Amino acid sequence: LLGVAGIFSGIFYGAVMICALFAVVPLNFTEYISIAKHLFLSVITFGIWNLVWIYFVTRNLNKVAKAEKRSPAAELALCLFLPLYYAYWLYKTAEGTELYGLEKNKECKLESLVILFAFVNSLFATVLIQSKINWIAGKDA
Repeated sequence: LLGVAGIFSGIFYGAVMICALFAVVPLNFTEYISIAKHLFLSVITFGIWNLVWIYFVTRNLNKVAKAEKRSPAAELALCLFLPLYYAYWLYKTAEGTELYGLEKNKECKLESLVILFAFVNSLFATVLIQSKINWIAGKDA
């Protein structure tokens, strides 16, 4: 019973921290997010930020002409409920990021590194993807 209460208190704490952070610094979700902010929110919210990030990155990459169009809500649900789908989502997102780079005449190779880190340290995989998005958007982290 204590373990379940701890999980719920952790989720509640993460939700409160996200709300507090958005009250202090409102989130205007564009393609650029500083790596420090991404790491801070990932750690302080116990992964809740990662769910928000999945939704918005999927939505933003839908704007890439040659990328496969994916429903952000469906992708988020699949990442939540299918454990190995998150690694697949990271791979497809890295693929979409590469297409985004080609659209902006900036070539980057992410797929192999991201799929490796998806199983070793998924937070580092998200940092790689966000870093490349920042670089392609013209705002290096």
